[in-house]
Amino acid sequence: MTSLACVAQASGLVKPEIVIYPQGMTPEVLQTVSKALDAVIRTLDDEDTKEAMRVRFKARDAVVSALRIHGYYNARVDLIVGTDAFGETWEVSVNSGPPAKVYQVNQHFSGAVSLPQFSERLQKIKDQWPLNKGDVFVNDNWSKAKSDTLTQLSQQDFYYARMIDTQAIVNTSNQRVILNTSYDSGPAVKLGTLQIEGLNRVPERLIHRYVRYSEGDPYDANTLSKWQQQLMSTEYFRGVFIFPDAQVSLNEQEVTVPLKVKVTEGPSKQITANVGWTDDVGPKAELLYKQYILFHSPLTLNSGIGVDKTQQKVFLDVYKPPNLDGTVDSFGTLFNHYDNDGEDVKRFALGWKRTHEFKLDERSRVLFNSEWGARLNYDWVTRDNDDKYSLPTVVATWTGMRRDVDDIYNPTRGNLVAIGLGAGIAGGSHSHRPFTRMDLRYQYWFSLSPKDIVTIRAQAGQVFADDQVTIPYDFGYRLGGARTLRGYRYEQFGQEIGDGVTVGAKAMMAAGVEYIHYFNDMLGMSTFIDMGNTARYIKDVEPVLGYGIGAVAKTPAGPFELQFAWGQKDRKLRIHFSLGMAF
Repeated sequence: MTSLACVAQASGLVKPEIVIYPQGMTPEVLQTVSKALDAVIRTLDDEDTKEAMRVRFKARDAVVSALRIHGYYNARVDLIVGTDAFGETWEVSVNSGPPAKVYQVNQHFSGAVSLPQFSERLQKIKDQWPLNKGDVFVNDNWSKAKSDTLTQLSQQDFYYARMIDTQAIVNTSNQRVILNTSYDSGPAVKLGTLQIEGLNRVPERLIHRYVRYSEGDPYDANTLSKWQQQLMSTEYFRGVFIFPDAQVSLNEQEVTVPLKVKVTEGPSKQITANVGWTDDVGPKAELLYKQYILFHSPLTLNSGIGVDKTQQKVFLDVYKPPNLDGTVDSFGTLFNHYDNDGEDVKRFALGWKRTHEFKLDERSRVLFNSEWGARLNYDWVTRDNDDKYSLPTVVATWTGMRRDVDDIYNPTRGNLVAIGLGAGIAGGSHSHRPFTRMDLRYQYWFSLSPKDIVTIRAQAGQVFADDQVTIPYDFGYRLGGARTLRGYRYEQFGQEIGDGVTVGAKAMMAAGVEYIHYFNDMLGMSTFIDMGNTARYIKDVEPVLGYGIGAVAKTPAGPFELQFAWGQKDRKLRIHFSLGMAF
């Protein structure tokens, strides 16, 4: 026996306690019946006590209607009213009986779809009708079948397709249902001239970059949807609507209609200022300026200034609109000043980058990212107790990432894999021999319970270069801080080359495990252990340990963590705080 009980008081009326005795009902049907009764007793707040009898009949009718939604047209419903110490009680006895089943399906199609050239497609639409003889007649399935058929019909060629008539005839004596549907496809639609509306600053050629067709091409909703998504991805528009725009006679067999692209432009400029504090570099500030149309061309200027304790930078990037394959190209220039652990580097750079974010299956949560890059660097390097020198380099990189998580910002289940490759060559007075790099990162999330999350992460990398080859400062590896090795200061580990001078090492390996318990939907506590180090070769890495506890708060940008970490090698306690995922 399954029961639903509800006791409440409002406006001097005691709502009845309800007990349901179901026979032959699935949990899904019982839930629908329970919701129907709940909707009725909520109206007691507005009913006069003299109308109690009417409300009881209303409750019984609601149960009968709820059962019919699931195909039970001969159900027996008894509502017995009683009393107990708390007031009125309703005992609802339900015997659903056998469900009504589809006995016959009659589909009728008129319009151009009935022409011989569309016979194969029409037969496919008929074959894909989901409600067949012997299926239980469920109202939701009936509604979905009708709308899905109309969608299949109107998705290609038949923009003006419509549903003419539908009918479900239920014979309650034998529980048989006859389904009748009638659709009119209207004329086959061909695309005519392109009409663009709403452009002000954005040049018209941007529309033509994506909306490509020849007059006379057949209408295809998927193609129009793709063009719409491509135009929205440029970030130049607040809204984009693409549709055939004409009043036509539905009795024609074929019509050619204009294709309208109606847009609403977005802002022309955007200025953003960010101020923050991290345990890695202390206070930091950033000012960003973005301009969406540059020199009357569909180009986006992205420039900014960033300042913190170890690094100051000025950059200017120009982004082209996305390519037809979804990739995005950008070109830029950078001046960067880096000063940390006895190494001072001033860099001027010119570069190109191509990014691509995509899914192999739009229905999947698995997301792929790839990034190609090439850069010309010119570094002026000063190291404590060493001569100054300049280092021109040419560097090419590629990074690929596969992300499969239940929530991008606050994951509880899933994994992330990233691979990085790099190659370059140094010029000037330094060796012209090449240097290469490869690194791998992995992170895995799983739940012990809805409030208990475990994260495992690991990463390793190796630079392949002769000892006499000088590599750029950011081509090597540094470890230490909230995002790599907790319990140690920011970038503490690298290659020590002199008194107080540490530069990027040619190999690194790190791993960590973290357990988070949430007390509620937002706040929790964590415990963790990290290990890792740098060396000349991965096989020579001698891991050091860091471990501790912390407080966690969920935010829209990811988990915020305040952590107390003990560095076993230094025998020091450090406080770390971070926002977002480790990778």
